[in-house]
Amino acid sequence: MEHFYKIIVDWSLERSGPYEDYFTPEMLARASVEDFDSLLAVYGDDPDAMPDTYPVGEGQVRLAFFAPCYDEAATMKGLLERLLPPEASVFIEEGEITVFPRRIPFIGDIRILLGEEVKPLPQEKAIRLWGSQIFGTGEHATTRLMAEMMDGADFHAKRGVDAGAGSCILTLYALMKGAQDFYAFDVADNFRETAGHVMALNKVRFHAFQEDHLAFAARYTRWKETDFLLANMLPRYLFPVLALFAEKLSSRTCVLLSGIPEGRREEAEAFFERTGFAVTRSFQREEWAGYTGFFTGKRPGTEL
Repeated sequence: MEHFYKIIVDWSLERSGPYEDYFTPEMLARASVEDFDSLLAVYGDDPDAMPDTYPVGEGQVRLAFFAPCYDEAATMKGLLERLLPPEASVFIEEGEITVFPRRIPFIGDIRILLGEEVKPLPQEKAIRLWGSQIFGTGEHATTRLMAEMMDGADFHAKRGVDAGAGSCILTLYALMKGAQDFYAFDVADNFRETAGHVMALNKVRFHAFQEDHLAFAARYTRWKETDFLLANMLPRYLFPVLALFAEKLSSRTCVLLSGIPEGRREEAEAFFERTGFAVTRSFQREEWAGYTGFFTGKRPGTEL
């Protein structure tokens, strides 16, 4: 990993007015900008996705600029302190680059190559990712849990659906394991672009749709011929997907799920029962739970 320096500006909209008045469009294009409203839009009231503390409060904005060395960071900090209103707080943070680019151990002898700059070595078993920062670099416990569950499954010549595919890492792993036909969907704004990049990087083809589960369900026609459903999502996203797909998939479809926080296991398992999802095995990694199973086609209270 490489060291980085981040120059942070904490801005009060009430005291200093619009921050856009002080920064050029070119500077803002290089900045990471967090404001309270956008954070609420991302996290909402989801107790699992909510960060411990927001970096900013209501009416505040945090801008972050990156520098490769301390001297450059200190120079930029001094410049901003001279140009910005005195009530703006400017300071430096330092840390390790963890997103882009690098080589990441995944499962067994397979490596994730994050970023187009990272080239595969001769004979290396590798899944190449674009480095778009869409969820799914292979490091999060839920992604590794999915890989562990997938490792014991036979994907040879199989068809599957990857719900909330993110970086497409699970689709790519399924294809590496011999899957023949995969459908991936995600609502992320750059999902179609991400999918196109990783197909080119890995020299594979799969079906990619930038849409939610409702739109995907309206177009997908091969429910009874689907061998696998992969879904690595927080409960607020996972439960609606399962509720809809339970009515469409056959009992022969192997379902692999992750993204359930330990504190919501009981709630999730009660939901599985109501949905007609039969758990065949449960898994645990850190504070996250995963499950394999299938839809029975029966829900409590629906029997004649």
